Amino acid sequence: MASDDAESQWLEKNIKGAASTTIWDVGTAAFEVKVVITSGSDEFILGVTPVLSGKSIFQAGRQNWLHVIGRKAGHTEWAQFASHLPCIPRRIGEEVCLKFDGNAVTIHYDSTFVGPYRVPEGKYFPCVLTSWKDTALTIRYRPLCERKSSEVQQMCDKLFRDRKFTDASIMCSGHQIPVHRCVLAAASPVFETMFESGMREGHTTTIEVEDVSPEAIEMMVCYIYTGGVLPMSEQLSELFVLGNKYMIPSLVSDIGDLMLQQLDETNVKDILHVVRRHATCADKYSVELWDKIMDKLHGDRELMRGVLETFCCSSGDEISHQ
Repeated sequence: MASDDAESQWLEKNIKGAASTTIWDVGTAAFEVKVVITSGSDEFILGVTPVLSGKSIFQAGRQNWLHVIGRKAGHTEWAQFASHLPCIPRRIGEEVCLKFDGNAVTIHYDSTFVGPYRVPEGKYFPCVLTSWKDTALTIRYRPLCERKSSEVQQMCDKLFRDRKFTDASIMCSGHQIPVHRCVLAAASPVFETMFESGMREGHTTTIEVEDVSPEAIEMMVCYIYTGGVLPMSEQLSELFVLGNKYMIPSLVSDIGDLMLQQLDETNVKDILHVVRRHATCADKYSVELWDKIMDKLHGDRELMRGVLETFCCSSGDEISHQ
């Protein structure tokens, strides 16, 4: 299950004042920042910068990845150094989140995502800038797991691609997927228990999985080895189920983000069903994801219409076959 406990605990700082520059070292190459306007003018700039000094931001120029938050972009004196992106509207009490994975910046608020935008290689720091003296902000931040070095990533890719010296397999609908037990056990406590205990899987080194497609299993295995996966829309629900079943929090959260971004009339029924099922089991991440999906549906009239038509058609089909 995914939760805040899967990463470092959140830290907090508060800033207020005109021409205030807050740049700090989180301690890792990847981090997440959440900012809420607590009072005053609703305009500030949020982003990442390769410098630790506010005075050096001018010299860094376009190497900064700064984004204007608020209703207007013209009043902030820092705006000339911000990326040319749409202004993100936020009011008092509303949160905006920035996530930097060491490669790219993503900003999201409510159910809207901006990015990801790739940045040049180098070390970056979170940065918050204010212009108006009455602007007060609460900042919460935490370090994330750092990206793998290119050398380690290449090794993981090769391990998955070649699949040499495998010592176990996953069987699904007649398909056999070779795996390394140590890799699966390191990623999932469920797999670890299967292989080291007296369970049948520990003796046969074969895991049988039902109710999902072989393609979804292969994508989960790819994610375990390489940390990356590009599922088709119809496989999102299956991967979300697998991530929860085998207790792989990062897979759950990454697929949850994709669900929110790719939600449409073609996949909405499956996504709503699987997220709601986990949310009713009091899974914290699924509850939060369900709320974000509801916000997105209520804010998109056309999507909501498509959802209702999809469910009405499904109900009609069920009635006609009774």
